[in-house]
Amino acid sequence: MLNRIGLDHIVQSLTSYCYGSFHAGLNVHVYNGGRSFNDLSEFVKAKADEYTKVTPKIQDGRNSGVNPRGEVIALDSTTYETTLKDDQPWMIEYYAPWCGHCKALAPIYEKMALALKGKVNVAKVDCPANEDICKSQKVRGYPTIKLHQHGQSIEFKKQRTLESLTAFALGATE
Repeated sequence: MLNRIGLDHIVQSLTSYCYGSFHAGLNVHVYNGGRSFNDLSEFVKAKADEYTKVTPKIQDGRNSGVNPRGEVIALDSTTYETTLKDDQPWMIEYYAPWCGHCKALAPIYEKMALALKGKVNVAKVDCPANEDICKSQKVRGYPTIKLHQHGQSIEFKKQRTLESLTAFALGATE
C-alpha cells in the first residue's frame, strides 16, 4: 500500500518529471525544466555543485595554514568551536589523561601529526576537563578519534597504528 507522499510522487511522475531534493525533511528544490537527459543532468550537477564545495587537494605542505608545525594541538572549550569553523580537516582525539589506551596512543598520535604536517590538522581534547565538548560529540569511550571537516565528522574505528590513522586522515580529505 502506498502512502500519500508516494502516491503523489507517482501521479506527478506520470505527467512530468518531479525532482525534489530534501533537507531536514523539507523539499528545497523542485525541477520543472526540460525532459531531455541533458536538461535533467545539468540541473542535478548544478545542485550537487552547490552542496559539494570541495577544497583543493593539499599536497606537500604547500598550505601553511594546515598543521604548519606537525604538532598535536590541545583544544578546550574556548578554542574548540572556533577551530572547527575554518573548514580545514581536523583529526581530533577525545581522551582521558588516566586512560591506559590513550597513553599508549600518545606517541603514535604525535608521529601521525608530524606525518600529516601541511595536510591535516591534529588535535586532542581532554574529556574530563571538557565534558561539554565530549558530550556533544557523543564520546562513550577513550580514546575516540574523529576526523572533522565542513561541519561533519567521521569516527575512526580501525586498529590505532600510525599507518591506519594516517591513511584514514588522508583518505577522508582527498
